[in-house]
Order: sequence, then structure tokens, then C-alpha cells
Amino acid sequence: MINAPVSRTQPGWPLVSIGIPTYNQQNYLAEAIETALAQNYPNLEVVVADDCSTDGTAKLVQPYLTEKRFKYFRNEKNLGRVQNYRKLFYEYAAGQWYVNLDGDDYYIDNNFVSSGIEKINFFQSKGYEIMFYHSGLQTKIKNHTITYIPNIKEEVELMHGKKYFENFFTLNASSHLTIICNRPQGLTIDYYSKNALFSDVHSFVRLALHGHVILDKKITAVWRFHGDNASHLLEQQFEDEMESKKDISNYAIPFVGEEQAAIWFKKAKIQLLNNLVYKNLKVDSVNTSDWARYFKHFRFSLFFAKQFFKYIFLSVKNLEFTLKQFFVKPGFASPIKKVDKKKR
Repeated sequence: MINAPVSRTQPGWPLVSIGIPTYNQQNYLAEAIETALAQNYPNLEVVVADDCSTDGTAKLVQPYLTEKRFKYFRNEKNLGRVQNYRKLFYEYAAGQWYVNLDGDDYYIDNNFVSSGIEKINFFQSKGYEIMFYHSGLQTKIKNHTITYIPNIKEEVELMHGKKYFENFFTLNASSHLTIICNRPQGLTIDYYSKNALFSDVHSFVRLALHGHVILDKKITAVWRFHGDNASHLLEQQFEDEMESKKDISNYAIPFVGEEQAAIWFKKAKIQLLNNLVYKNLKVDSVNTSDWARYFKHFRFSLFFAKQFFKYIFLSVKNLEFTLKQFFVKPGFASPIKKVDKKKR
């Protein structure tokens, strides 16, 4: 069953659904719900799709049930991450425009939806068919914050979907939680149909090809990285992800031609391989498994050369830390004798 988009009373303010798919995220979910409800947009629904959680999620949402803009659905059985995305998008949500906010992420700009819809309305009034609006975000990894903003010249840019597709790997504009997408159009292209790690990319890249997109440098949300994220499973799901990228490439052929589609797929393969071995000097560490993965996928390129030196640096850093921990154990006598300069 498809929950068709509906119109509400606010002229010029179409219904926007913030969908929050969740599974056993009780430690983070309240912040996602509260920052979604804090949006100042006048025609909003916040819809939680609980994928049969076994923690305290059902109890956690109880105080929000009195809020008219809030809806809570619990699946009868666990569907899995992507199927929960899909059920929420097709059946639980009712908006003309849709945002996916995973249950462990949150917004830091209460004007995110209002600002996005204002820009969508403006460009649509000029005759452009908008597929989605995309803003910037921050990523929280341990004690570090990394900022991701679209790689565009102006603060806000309208871009044809074909150009977005062709420049996808340099635009830095592929954030799930900061995309307000055209839900009616999404319903027609089998949104969230690929059970892959980056099912969101498989959906909104194809969507972009049907019109124009709006890219905005404004920082509006936080993607929280932790050990329970699905995104750390790339090596296990590498083949599925390659198939997903090939499917995007094939879908794009009628829009951009076979040559451009083939170029895109080649870049997608390189990006996936790079993601497997990428290390950030501030937040990452290196172990033997990382080195094994590096040599398993090694190829001669500038990127892999840079990563090699990062791996060396992080390995030395890790060794220094290990030695320091070893030598400061209680009762341990260091083999390194200190020289008393006064007695020399």
C-alpha cells in the first residue's frame, strides 16, 4: 500500500514528512525526535518507524504521542534497515516532501525545513521541477567534528540533475539526512529498492536525473558516527554495493548516454575502493586487519600512496601509545635508566 501525498491547509507550505527509521537506538532517538519537532516549519509531520526494537524505544516515544505532528509506527516483525526505510517512505509518511533522519542523528538548525521549502518554492515558481534540496552537515566522530558542505561557488545553487550526476564524486553533496526530496517523484522510481549499504545514494542520484536539485552550503544537521552505524560494514557488503552502483549507471543511460554512464561507474568503483582503505589522521587508528585490507585492494594510484604514509604514521602512533601504556604499569621498572646530571 502507498500512502499518497496529501495537501494541508497552509497555502505555499506543502506537507513535509520527517521520517525517523529506528532500531534499538534508545540512547539517541530522543534527540532525533526533539530536533525534528523543533523545526519551525508550519506544515510538518514527524514519523517514527520502529523496526521491532527490543530495547526501550516503545516506552521512550510515549511522551511524544500527544503531539499532533508526531506519529509512531512499530513493524510487526523486523524488516531490516532498507525495508524499514521503504515502508516508512511508501506507507507511513504522507508528505509532498520527505526527509530521512536516522534515529541516531539530529538537526542543529530549526529553520532547515522552512529554508529548504522556501528555496524549492522559489525555483518551482520559475518553472523548474525540483527533485530535492540538499544542505551541509557535520559529522561527529569521537571528539572530532568534520564539516561537509556542497562544493559549489555560490552559497546556494540550482543545478540540473544531469550535471549533478556527472559531477557527483566532486560535489560533496550526498547526505541522506539533509535532503528534502520530492516524494511523489520518488514513489515512481522505486525509492529505497536496493538492499545495499548506500541505498540512499541509489535512490536520490536516480531521482536527481528527473529534474533539478538545489545545493546549499548552510550547515543544518549532525551525522553521528559510532560503532553501531551500518556504514562501517562496507567490506562485508562490497559486492552488493558494486551492484547498486552499476544499477545507477544503467538507469542513467537514457539521461546522459552510455559513455557518461560508464565514466560514472568507473569513478564509483574507485570511490568504493578508496573508502575501504581511507584513514583520517585525527580520528582513526590502524591495526593488522587494516593493513591486510590495504594490500588486498592495493592499486597504483596517488590516493593509495597517500594512505600508505597515513598507515605508517598511525602505526607508529599506535606503537608509541602501546609502549607508553606498558611502561607506566604499576610496579614496572623501566629498563631505561635516568641519569642524574648533578652526580656526573
